[in-house]
Amino acid sequence: MWVASRRANFLSKRVTFKSLEKPNAVLAFLRDQGFSKAHIAKLVGAAPQILFYNPEKILLPKIEFFSSIWVSRSELTKNLSANHNLLRSSLKNKILPLYHCLKSMYGTDDRLTSPRIWRAVYFSKDPTKNLASNIAVLRELGVRESCIRLLMTRHPAAVMVNDNRFREVVYEVKNMGFDHLKSTFVLALYARFGMRNRLNWERCCEVYRSWGWSEDLVRNAYGKDPNCMLISEQKLSRMMDFLVNKMGLNSQTVARYPVILHLSLDKRIIPRGSVIHLLRLKGFIRWYTRLYSIFIPGEKYFLSKFVIPYEKQVPQLRDVYQGKMGIFDV
Repeated sequence: MWVASRRANFLSKRVTFKSLEKPNAVLAFLRDQGFSKAHIAKLVGAAPQILFYNPEKILLPKIEFFSSIWVSRSELTKNLSANHNLLRSSLKNKILPLYHCLKSMYGTDDRLTSPRIWRAVYFSKDPTKNLASNIAVLRELGVRESCIRLLMTRHPAAVMVNDNRFREVVYEVKNMGFDHLKSTFVLALYARFGMRNRLNWERCCEVYRSWGWSEDLVRNAYGKDPNCMLISEQKLSRMMDFLVNKMGLNSQTVARYPVILHLSLDKRIIPRGSVIHLLRLKGFIRWYTRLYSIFIPGEKYFLSKFVIPYEKQVPQLRDVYQGKMGIFDV
């Protein structure tokens, strides 16, 4: 039986084979379906139970169904190996009912073939019932179809949770003052669902409070950008440390621009922040409080605004931007 050596050692601790006949048949079947060795190792390593399935009766019907969604064989094998639970979910009881439900709601919208939607199927006891009921709640409230689709494509698991819990959170978010006609409403919904999100929420609140944010500041930041409550504690602490201690910003100023907090710290915040801080130290610019204009625009704009005009006076500026030199080395 072929399995990459590391996967083989791992599987041997989890699965006992009385005979290799069935596992070998499954592996041969997967190879015939176009799965690469890497795909098979990933799939079997995450879900070794698949090795005991009947290839023709259990696996083939699901692969044939998903091949109608992901026409490209490479896309099909990539998505199925990355989302192993799809091959473990019931085609009759979960996958097909959800597909028909989605199709009745949105027709042939290509966005609804997103692997994210199908990844959520396995973790919901009754995804079709919950989906229909939860979308009905959003429509009753007057949430725009474009916002519902945004939630469906980005965070489908949130729409498949228990319908009573979903309704509770919808009105909780509404009572917090979020405008149900804006996309931030559905993003705020997502931030309130799931144990992982709730834990992130609590940890983010702790970090913000440690930097002097009041409850009102936290609530206002969440209102502007709900994603600011989904950042890892480690990244958020590093982000605030750089912005406040390295750049010298007031933490309350940061609270006015929560959208910058989930940008890449190493690829965007530190390079741009270092350039701005150096230009300020050299006296070329006044202190910027409009953080949006520094961190949000594309690289071309930033270079033309803050790097190219000052390269003659500060030849090392581009090296600072590229991380080759620290600001105190200039």
